[in-house]
Amino acid sequence: MSPIWLPLSEDTCLPSRLTGAQRSLLGAIFDVTSSGSPWRRAIAALGLPWPNGTCGSTRTAGGTGTAAVADTRALSQGEPLLSWPTENEPLINWTLLVATASAGSIEALGKDRMRTRWSRVPALLFAQWRLERYLAERLREGAPLPETNDDKIVESLALGLAVLALTLRLPAHDEARLAAWLATPSSAPFSARATLIRIQALQRRRSALSPAWREFFPSELAEIREAGETGVPRAAALEPPLGERTFKGLPVCTGEVEGRLRDGEILVFAQARPETAEIFVAGARPRAVLYAQGGVLSHACTLAREAGIPCVTGLGPEFLALTRANGELTVRMDGATGEVTVRGVQ
Repeated sequence: MSPIWLPLSEDTCLPSRLTGAQRSLLGAIFDVTSSGSPWRRAIAALGLPWPNGTCGSTRTAGGTGTAAVADTRALSQGEPLLSWPTENEPLINWTLLVATASAGSIEALGKDRMRTRWSRVPALLFAQWRLERYLAERLREGAPLPETNDDKIVESLALGLAVLALTLRLPAHDEARLAAWLATPSSAPFSARATLIRIQALQRRRSALSPAWREFFPSELAEIREAGETGVPRAAALEPPLGERTFKGLPVCTGEVEGRLRDGEILVFAQARPETAEIFVAGARPRAVLYAQGGVLSHACTLAREAGIPCVTGLGPEFLALTRANGELTVRMDGATGEVTVRGVQ
């Protein structure tokens, strides 16, 4: 079966326009053929086997205490992790990600559809035991962050794989269900709540590691402000839409809010990029934050959830176009259901 390719996570903090040097750097970070690449080191740090079922030995590079490096003999035939359909929109091999995070015991049939390889379950249990040891060290109170940006990126990648491994434990794998459970943990099955708490703790630590990516992929905060993606549409006001339009997104943080976009009470952004969090965390606290695109586990959504700001993501390009083209709009949102209703101001 051909690999399933999905957009690279927002947590990597990539700019919307990549230079040739940045594309090369990204390829080096996710290089599956180099034993010293951050990606290979992240897998080894977790103690995960390669997707071909071989559990490679690990060693510590130079005996200096840096992240472990996987034995190249266990490499899974060099299957690429990244694809570049355009210069600025890298895709990641979802099939390979799921196989890696599950120790080869789960096969991705789609973004939310999985099939268990029961013969590989013993390997999964052993891998989960190693994963728990790694997480216990990283999530202990007062655990320091790595000192170098290189090691921070390695840990960021490792924690991303750990989050995926934990989500695969949940009784449902669709993003809508995960979003609802993260927004309202009490709505999740009792058996899943401890896993959800671990996922949230991992996301908090990953957020602390995000600045390391900025060293290589600078922030676009200035461009975001210039584009007017802060609740004030950049286009001149047009004729308000007749009636109401309701959009359905993914819940991030609960709360019911109604307010005007022009007043900056409710912020609207195109994507759940890390830079947007700098606006609503460091600046005046908005009543709500809305994203047209972005995952519920993105850095920005994690910070909105931690700050208790009602938030919805994944509202779609039509929602964004409507809010940008109309200067006088009132928005009513429900952070628990992900529903957002837009209407013109009379």
